[in-house]
Amino acid sequence: MKTKSLVHYVSVLLLFMLFFTLNSFAQEKKKAFEISTSSFDQFKIRYKFGDANHLFRITSTYLSAVKDNNSDNSDFGAGVGIGIEFPKKLQEKLSIYYGFELNNNYRYQKHDSNNMYSVGAGGILGFSYSLNEVLHLGAEITPGIYYNYSKSDFNSGNSIGFGFDNNMAEIILGFAF
Repeated sequence: MKTKSLVHYVSVLLLFMLFFTLNSFAQEKKKAFEISTSSFDQFKIRYKFGDANHLFRITSTYLSAVKDNNSDNSDFGAGVGIGIEFPKKLQEKLSIYYGFELNNNYRYQKHDSNNMYSVGAGGILGFSYSLNEVLHLGAEITPGIYYNYSKSDFNSGNSIGFGFDNNMAEIILGFAF
C-alpha cells in the first residue's frame, strides 16, 4: 500500500508542476515542439516554453493503446515528464543545455490485470544546433533514478534502477514558433 501512495504523491507533484508551468505560459517568449527518439521504433513528443535563460518542458514519454479484436485482451499506457532546462549559447547556432526532469508512467494490461507504475527523476544534458530560425537538431542524455512497481493477478514486485543506458540517449528534431 505504501508503494501506491508514493506513486500517487509523485503523480500529484507532476500535475502540480504542469499547472504551475502552464500558468506562467502567457509571460514566456520562446516556444518549441520537438520529436525525439532513442530507437527508431519509439518516439517522444515534447513541448518547451520559456525564455533565453530557462525552458520548461512537458514530454509525452509513453503513449499506447491496443485492443485485440480476436480476444478480450487490451493494453493501455501513458507517461509524462515535466522538467526545466537551462540553455547556454556557445555560438550563434550552437547551444548546450542542462536541467532536471521528473517522469511518471502507467501501463495496464487486461489479459492478466497487470498494472505497472514507474516514477523517476533524471538529469538532462544536451546540445542543439539551429538549422534556421524554425528548425533545430539536437541530442541529449538523461541519466537518472527510477522506481518501478507492478501488480498482476499472479504476482507483484518493485524495483529501483539508476544510471545510463542507450534508451536514455536521444536524437531530436525541433520546430520553434
